[in-house]
Amino acid sequence: MAEFREWKNVALFTTYHPAGSDAGELRSCTDAWNPDTGAGLQARLTAANTFDGYTASVCEAAGFNPGVAAQLAQCRTALARATELFGVPPATTAVPLLRAMVMAKSVSSALNSADFSQAQRALVNRQVIAEGFGTSQAMDRWIPKVRVFLTVVSLGCVWAVFRSLYFS
Repeated sequence: MAEFREWKNVALFTTYHPAGSDAGELRSCTDAWNPDTGAGLQARLTAANTFDGYTASVCEAAGFNPGVAAQLAQCRTALARATELFGVPPATTAVPLLRAMVMAKSVSSALNSADFSQAQRALVNRQVIAEGFGTSQAMDRWIPKVRVFLTVVSLGCVWAVFRSLYFS
């Protein structure tokens, strides 16, 4: 959550969907995250009941029956222990894992969005990184050769100066 908290910015805007509404509102990232209103993303992402529907769908996909309390409890315990797979100490609830899953899914969805400007930014970033790797590989191959050439030229110049001074 700390990484998402750093995205708060008054100059950047996002489409915010209030709880219980499918209508999106244009808000600054600060307003969308802001916990002061009690309805911001931070408050919604830390509330345990936010993930009840998602927990039920994950449990159902895993073969548990979320309608049976004992199976739902067993599924929640398994999800809480699943955090160990990612090197995180086991949690008492599945909320951290589910929150990470939802947030990763939303970032991935945004990057694969049909929005041209967003897709264009992703392609430009990829191109810049690829060019940087290409430049570093070229430098790794050519710097030693340039170094040898400059050494040979400088030794040749020293020999020519020495010859002109003492043998002329």
